[in-house]
Amino acid sequence: MLTIELKGEQEPVGRAIAQNAHNGAVMTANLMRLKERAGLEVAYGQAYILTISMDVYTIVISAHWAIWDAEIKGERYLHRSIKSWLIKAGTLENMIDSRRAISNCIERHMATMESMIRSDLELVKARNVTADTIPPEHVRQDVTRSEIS
Repeated sequence: MLTIELKGEQEPVGRAIAQNAHNGAVMTANLMRLKERAGLEVAYGQAYILTISMDVYTIVISAHWAIWDAEIKGERYLHRSIKSWLIKAGTLENMIDSRRAISNCIERHMATMESMIRSDLELVKARNVTADTIPPEHVRQDVTRSEIS
């Protein structure tokens, strides 16, 4: 899964990174709950979510994952920048490099996610899991919102 946060000249890339940290955590949590409800293995430490944060000067690609934290007896959501670079005055060489880096990152991630999704769908199909088999206490009723927005 992928989310992109773009900012203009008035807002620095740090704000986009902060918003994507929140978006990545929410997306990771939702994916983990979905896997649990479907009876699938939840793989802590595996990056399921990629984010791209941009302003007019910088591009940052980050990965997001969850770990089990015994101290808080719950999940902790983490992210790390895996590639970042400055956009140098819109030169053709820089634009080509930016496009290549983003495309390569997305293609690798999508291939990994497609493999995981296909495997998960086969398990769900084999277990005959449907929306009707999910217990009501597992249906989330609350709404998460960003403190940054």
